[in-house]
Amino acid sequence: MVGVGGLSFMGYLTLASNFLYTDLDPTIANVLAGIVSAFIDNGTFMYAVLTMAPKISEGQWLLVTLTAGVGGSLLAIGSAASVGLLGQTKGVYSFVSHLKWVPVILLGYFGSIGMHSLINGRYFWPQSLSALAIPLVGMLPGGVGSAARISTASAQCFSWNARL
Repeated sequence: MVGVGGLSFMGYLTLASNFLYTDLDPTIANVLAGIVSAFIDNGTFMYAVLTMAPKISEGQWLLVTLTAGVGGSLLAIGSAASVGLLGQTKGVYSFVSHLKWVPVILLGYFGSIGMHSLINGRYFWPQSLSALAIPLVGMLPGGVGSAARISTASAQCFSWNARL
């Protein structure tokens, strides 16, 4: 955490923020942020993103939180819980044994980004992409009725969060 403060003081986080959230698309930046969080503890990484304070939408904040959390599990060194598990299970669970799960975790990583875009796309995707997601949700079991229930449930969830 002190290192993040030093990087911020020296201006490196401002440079990184300008590159990631101005030069690149924020969605691409957040997906890359999740992959980087596999190599750096995701708590420290999120502190760095919060210190950068990029001007991004609510949906992008949800996305960077999601990608940093799930991306931190790609490698055993990306989250404090995994490092603790490695220390407690010497010989049973190792960095190499964790690597065999990386393809499954990566599938979950991109699957969670896809579900986030389907459910919360109106908060950060351009209108044209949100319009494409609506028919996909309609293909869920139960048809249009289930799409309406999902849409109503997510609207209620976000209105409840807005009151907090």
